[in-house]
Amino acid sequence: SYTINDTWLCITAPETVIRAEENWDYVNLRPCTINDPLQRWIVKDNSFWTADGRYRLKDTNWYGYISRNSGDKYNHTLDSSMDDWVKTVATPGNISVKTSIAWDLQTAYGNERYFVRWGGSDKNTTPLYYNPESGHLAQYDPVSGSLYCMYSQVGESNWNWVKWALCSDATISKDNPAFWNVFFETDEGGMITDYKGNALRVTRYGSNWGVAYAVKPSYLEKDTTHSPTSLFVVDKDLLDWTRYTASNLGKTDQYCPAGNQESLGRKRVVRTLPPNFQLTEEWMNRLYAIATSNSAESATLLHGVCGPCLLHTFQMMAELQEYHSRRPLQSGGYFFDTVPETNPFISLQQRYPLLYFLLGDIPRMFAFSNQFIRIHVLLTIA
Repeated sequence: SYTINDTWLCITAPETVIRAEENWDYVNLRPCTINDPLQRWIVKDNSFWTADGRYRLKDTNWYGYISRNSGDKYNHTLDSSMDDWVKTVATPGNISVKTSIAWDLQTAYGNERYFVRWGGSDKNTTPLYYNPESGHLAQYDPVSGSLYCMYSQVGESNWNWVKWALCSDATISKDNPAFWNVFFETDEGGMITDYKGNALRVTRYGSNWGVAYAVKPSYLEKDTTHSPTSLFVVDKDLLDWTRYTASNLGKTDQYCPAGNQESLGRKRVVRTLPPNFQLTEEWMNRLYAIATSNSAESATLLHGVCGPCLLHTFQMMAELQEYHSRRPLQSGGYFFDTVPETNPFISLQQRYPLLYFLLGDIPRMFAFSNQFIRIHVLLTIA
């Protein structure tokens, strides 16, 4: 890999040769990612080979290439002075993920999928690069060798189009219009927000259909012209990354510690309390306190996908899982403070404003019915 103008570029094998569409082709410099198999190389016999060991890096007229014909000249060979370099395990320059950002349109002919790119959307897959450290969502220009990032421009307005401008892999503050949060992703899609929590959206009709823009959460309910959507589907690799970074929220990793070592593997089991757990009077009082943390005003309140009963259930399950081996809490609570005749959503909002925001805006963001989301929420915690 090379760092050019604060942008990490990696030697990338030509897909045309790997797929047997061409007998040979030049390697290219492309943004380094952790999930592009064309950027994986091994050192064998003092030479670079593709990770599968099939194609050796060669050079001609100072340009690197790979060929399906092993006899083609010239083999690129490392000098013995590079031995220490070969043995060095280097830290990756960045941890960007190659992905696409797609949205769906239901038509009379079925579902059509479009991919966000600089200036609009297209049916052809457009590779984008997400840098979790800088929050950049960028498109690469192979002619200039530069990254062009998506910038939010909401400012004081309720909404505004995004712009694409020159950027790099240099570390930036999260308080930056080029910083995007890709989170709350599922196989069906998820939400992308800027550094101020404004939602990324596209309109599905009209003269500016498919052009990305950002909108303030408070304006989402009014933002209905041309059937906009905030439901975006990302590639599985980025979905896996978001799950990995959020794995501290639950024991969902396949292996612990990391490394995919079978000897360390454990199967995910159904979340159950240990057989020696005793439902004591203290625990019954605690569960009763949670169940009665409600007011006449909030008894019929529905905040997005969650009413008080579902919120009570979440709190009961969380506290049983967390504190089953000790005495239950006597005050406070896992998600909200247990206080009789009090709206539990008040303390939830104060303690976890982002979670409160997500629960409230899921139906509007994703245009799903509450019944559909409730089923998915219950399946997730089952």
